[in-house]
Amino acid sequence: MLPLDVIREEECYETATSPLGAGLSGGQAALLREAARLGRNNPSFLSDLEGAASVAELEDAMARILGVRHVLAVSSGTAALHSALLALGIGRGDEVIVSPYSWGQSVAPVLFVGATPVFADILPDTLTLDPRSVQDRMSSRTKAILPVHLFGRISLMEPLLAIADPAGVAVIADGAHVLGAMVDGRSAARFGT
Repeated sequence: MLPLDVIREEECYETATSPLGAGLSGGQAALLREAARLGRNNPSFLSDLEGAASVAELEDAMARILGVRHVLAVSSGTAALHSALLALGIGRGDEVIVSPYSWGQSVAPVLFVGATPVFADILPDTLTLDPRSVQDRMSSRTKAILPVHLFGRISLMEPLLAIADPAGVAVIADGAHVLGAMVDGRSAARFGT
């Protein structure tokens, strides 16, 4: 049992209108606040949770299935894109070319890191980024292209990489709709930065 007497309200994550766990019963709210405090103050807390080994096994299995070296399990596709942008050091003053036809959370991580989303046109037959439009929108501030594989249709990755690579621009594909898909015998997950 967690020591509930050490919880102080001012240590809790809060929203604009209420503290974390405000809608829960007293004991449940206190446990939630304590878990949040421990997770915030102890980086190993989350890896010590029951089930962490299962997550590592899942990551290893997915890496084998997708034919990639590493897989990092995160809470959502949005978190995955956000993590990739952060890992690449993309931020204020940078531009990321994105699709105008996608779930809003494909663009939100660009805003989270302070970069500017630049919308390129899509192809009418696949509804994915048009490489010619991407080329037209490239600038000295472009740091990444974020194609979205949509409705099981994979973006034209080779032309996008041919545009990005010479310019030193990263390609971060949103593959939420094509997990496990193959392109010419290669995992769609292998295309990109």
